Amino acid sequence: DGAAQNRKRLLIQPRYLSLRSLATHPTPGILLPQRSATHKLALALVWLSVALGFLVFTEPAPVDVLTMGLIVLLPVIGLVRITDTLMVYLAVWMIAAGCAFLAAIFAVDTSKALIHTGVSLFLYLGSFVIAAFIVKRPDGHTKLVLHAYLWSAMAAALFGVIGYFNLVPGAFELLTRYGRATATFKDPNVFGPFLVPAFVYALYRLLNRPVTRAFLPLGIMAVLGFALLLSFSRGAWLNLVISLVLYCYMFFVTARTNLLRVKLLTLLTLGAFGAFLLVAVALQFDAISDLMSQRASISQGYDEG
Repeated sequence: DGAAQNRKRLLIQPRYLSLRSLATHPTPGILLPQRSATHKLALALVWLSVALGFLVFTEPAPVDVLTMGLIVLLPVIGLVRITDTLMVYLAVWMIAAGCAFLAAIFAVDTSKALIHTGVSLFLYLGSFVIAAFIVKRPDGHTKLVLHAYLWSAMAAALFGVIGYFNLVPGAFELLTRYGRATATFKDPNVFGPFLVPAFVYALYRLLNRPVTRAFLPLGIMAVLGFALLLSFSRGAWLNLVISLVLYCYMFFVTARTNLLRVKLLTLLTLGAFGAFLLVAVALQFDAISDLMSQRASISQGYDEG
């Protein structure tokens, strides 16, 4: 009788269906939704567009072209969930875009102003669609995006290291600027901050894995940290410090057990020691040491005059 009542309740209130309830009380006629080929292709395109985010030699970059497609594709196939909060978010950016287009009329170079504003509008729409994609399935879609971003940042970091040390003929001229690593970006001050979210995500994976599986995220953090150092971007360094402080604070106050808090404090201690060793080794190279001394000064040549 109890099982029959549960089946009846599931049929009357389908919004409460879950994998666990269906496994416990199978109900005839109710099928779990299957991912279609279009759904799988869309997820692959989201992953690819984020993963190619490090290739920005040209404009539009591959990520721009793919994002244009996602802006249309994701809402059409229903892989977004638009909430009231997101509508307010979009409305604010549309007001900003409208004001920008109006202001562009009075610009000295109207064509450049309109191109800049048009690109900004594209970014507003792209951020809105990706946010709605995340809201559709927060856990799974967030992991998909961050996994792709991690791969992208690792590729950028490796290009940065290869270019800085000229490990491939011609790499230094192509992948550096002002004696600083730029990888596949046009400016070291863009390359450096690009690595920060991936570094924090690698820390998240490290904290949520057993010690026996810690080597991969540790290696990723080492590569990203070294590449970030070679960007000699003071803004990126500050970005990393603030991001780590915020993340570690939130992890500490929301940790389920004291064991996780101890793990965090232990990793922070070892990480600080490792960062000190990394900088000490890097300073043994004259080029790094000289540029580090230059970047350590408050005033730079391009700030004066």
